[in-house]
Parts: sequence; structure tokens; C-alpha cells
Amino acid sequence: MSATSSSKPPSPPLRERAPRRPKSVTTTVLPSQATQTLKDAIDQIFAQGLDDRMMAAMPDYWRLYYQAVAHRADYRPPIRPSPAKQRRP
Repeated sequence: MSATSSSKPPSPPLRERAPRRPKSVTTTVLPSQATQTLKDAIDQIFAQGLDDRMMAAMPDYWRLYYQAVAHRADYRPPIRPSPAKQRRP
């Protein structure tokens, strides 16, 4: 058997393919409708905020930062002295 006889036939170009789920394809006429459709799709993908479980899994710096943001406070991390300054007698 040759390698070409066992391979799949090449896929048609993208513009010729039919969608797998025809009802999932959305068409719009107005720019405002297209904008709203895009915003709705993006809202389905990305979260609007961070939940407590996700914040608890973050490193301390980011957890404290996002807690401050949630409380509308200005987060200023503590200033740690550099290791070189700590070695001085």
C-alpha cells in the first residue's frame, strides 16, 4: 500500500466548508449589532471578576493586591530591605 492511498483526502479550503453547527453561526447587518454580538461572545469567554477560590490560590502579592482593589483601596506592598543592606554589621 502506498502512503497516499491510506491518507485522508485534503480538506476543502476554509471558505468552502460548511459550519459544524449551523445554528452557531451569527450574521449581522448593522455595525452596532456586530459590536454587541462580539461583546456578548467575549463575556461568555472571560470572567468579569475573580472569585474567592481563585484569589486564595494566588501568591501573596497578587492576593493582597486584588483584595485592595476589591475594597477600592490603594495597595502599597511593604518595602523590604535589600539583602546587601541586611548583611552590614
